[in-house]
Amino acid sequence: EEEKKVEELKELARAQIEKISSINPKIGEYEELLILKKKLSKKDKLEEAWSKAERIFELEKVVIEALNLSEVDASFFSECLNELRVICENQKMEDLDFDVEALLDRIENLSYLIKRYESIENALEVLK
Repeated sequence: EEEKKVEELKELARAQIEKISSINPKIGEYEELLILKKKLSKKDKLEEAWSKAERIFELEKVVIEALNLSEVDASFFSECLNELRVICENQKMEDLDFDVEALLDRIENLSYLIKRYESIENALEVLK
């Protein structure tokens, strides 16, 4: 009877280790994924806002010309628009190739570990 309980506990420990290993959590990953999920939830609004904001590039030459005619150094404006272009491109690149279902599954798995072990760190301790 005692031996059977020990075997059951060993099997339970093996199953826990296998589950944690299969999920393969990383410290800080859960928080990062939640931020990403929040971003994705407002994806349509972001796309629309950036689409409208891109119109500023159509006026770039006109504004530079007006600044030059006013004898104002236009370099600050050009630098600002270049930074804006980079931000805009980064926003578009973040949207490429994203599997929302995989993200939600990953959050669910990490959430399971956090509920079970109170934190990813505690779950990883079980593996040691």
